[in-house]
Amino acid sequence: MVPPGRGGRRQVAAPSPSGLRWYQIPLPSARLSPAGLFSACFRAGLWRYRQLRVLRRPRLGRPFALLPACPVLAVACPGGDCEHRAASEADGLQGHALDVARERVAPGDSEDILIPLRDLLLAGDEPRSPAKRNRLNHLTSSLDPLVNSLDSLVEEQRQQHRAAASRSSPEWVCRDDASPQESPDEDAPLPEEHRLFLARFAIKPGLIPAVHPGEPVFCGRPLPAPALDARGLQPQSALEGLFLRASPACQAAFVREGHLSLLYRCVPVCPLPVLRWLFQLMALCPDTTNAFQTLWEINVHRLSTVGEPWCPTVPEIGQTFCRLGANLGALHRQGLLPLELCPVDRRPPDLPQRPGRADAKALALASQLSDICKLLALCVVAQPGRYPDRARLVLLTLLCFLGLDRALRCQPLPELQHLLHCLLEGIGDWQEQLPDLCLSLCQVSQHHHNLVAVVRLLPDVTARGRELRRRLSLCIMARLLGEPLGTVLPGRMRAELQALCNLLALVRPATLQRLVLAECQSEPEDPDQEACYLSHSLLILANAVVGTERLLDEQRGHLEHLCTQLDRQLGAGLREGSGLLFRTQLKGLATLTYVKWQDLLAQGPPWMQPCRRWTEP
Repeated sequence: MVPPGRGGRRQVAAPSPSGLRWYQIPLPSARLSPAGLFSACFRAGLWRYRQLRVLRRPRLGRPFALLPACPVLAVACPGGDCEHRAASEADGLQGHALDVARERVAPGDSEDILIPLRDLLLAGDEPRSPAKRNRLNHLTSSLDPLVNSLDSLVEEQRQQHRAAASRSSPEWVCRDDASPQESPDEDAPLPEEHRLFLARFAIKPGLIPAVHPGEPVFCGRPLPAPALDARGLQPQSALEGLFLRASPACQAAFVREGHLSLLYRCVPVCPLPVLRWLFQLMALCPDTTNAFQTLWEINVHRLSTVGEPWCPTVPEIGQTFCRLGANLGALHRQGLLPLELCPVDRRPPDLPQRPGRADAKALALASQLSDICKLLALCVVAQPGRYPDRARLVLLTLLCFLGLDRALRCQPLPELQHLLHCLLEGIGDWQEQLPDLCLSLCQVSQHHHNLVAVVRLLPDVTARGRELRRRLSLCIMARLLGEPLGTVLPGRMRAELQALCNLLALVRPATLQRLVLAECQSEPEDPDQEACYLSHSLLILANAVVGTERLLDEQRGHLEHLCTQLDRQLGAGLREGSGLLFRTQLKGLATLTYVKWQDLLAQGPPWMQPCRRWTEP
């Protein structure tokens, strides 16, 4: 070295063979060995720190280096061969980027070659060849597991999602804490001894159904659209003549577009064959012709001009329901409907459909039934004289039977209930027709749960509706228990509780089990469950007989007697068990009924004390 003079320049040491000064070399770099830069204590601590990070494997590793340095750790490999081999490979990968950065520095400068920070930061953005990029990725993944990349993070996230999905799958079962989760082979059958063991100790829940089984009412295929019989009709206008001479498809389109209702607003009167044709056209399921809206507008127009709407007769109503697919032969065989309401049905039964299509058919059927009931309610209210008491009893029986259809069990039927309310309120001699109506309604089905559904379908917003519910419940209980129906129809008002006291003594499941075995043609699978099922329905009917109205003074003693019988029959004497959930349901209903009756007793004067409370087993 030459000592510096006054006018000369100071001579400095030549740069290191790598081309970088010691403060330009990052810590994880392998360009130069850190043995000559740091003390042995510092290098040992750094090596222990890196080993600790490898063992703990944190979710996020160290940040990326500013330089595109190769992530080879010299301190992680105590031997010299590994260090020199990694350094030589890293020199080949970074040489191009650093050479470009050095070329940007002005040549001829005797000072140390200092690469600007901007060039150092942009050195890693130089394009690399695919071979060099693959070699760098290989070194990054194999020699430094702490360096994170976007691909590795995305892959780790996917693996976590797959592991979580496999753990939540029901096909995977966990053997124990130490063993991995395995999926059993579904195709492998169980051995014979295993199946016998499971069949021996299997426990069936045995619950009481919450929904009634229903009746196969709308089981036939709906008939095609009827044809309009226009013979003998004289057209009142040119447009009406065009409609009467058109084909059936054009007539249906004329109705669907709403032109028919506009036509008969301009002419004096709508012919009766056209009105009957529209009413039969309403039986199409689904209603693609908009016949209900047309007939409704024509009837409203007649009501405002003539003063009375057109009302279909009872046979026409029965034919419409038969065209909709109803099979009324069961009511005719029991003598509940006349023959003109039950035409001979030679149609084949409807084929079973898929669940999705069955739900759509149930919605369409409920919509069609609601439209027919809405039109009939208008006729019953506007022209009450068109339907005498006997016709109203027939319509009440028919509508209650239609409401038991299996497809309509879970569908709300407000229009049907409103029509039942209108028919009940229009009966002239109520007390004379009430026994006959109860005897007819208690025979619309042979299943006790369906009869409970009939009682629930009746409206209870008026005094007649509530009285019909009480009397019908007594008739159904007497029929199910084998008692004569004449003994449970008291002649005086509010005498139902006295008749109920004689019937409630027979609702014990042990007593009903003998009745079930005697009535069933084949022995049931579980007679105890069937007896509790029947007792459950009888208790619901008894609750409907008591009602929610305030008791009279002479009725309090009967209700106290009913509470005592309920405690004796379905209280402590009814045992429960793990496989006897139907008994638990029956006892829960008995408890709720007992509490309700006690509340009715507590509504009396303060000097009248209620009877003793429900006794625990």
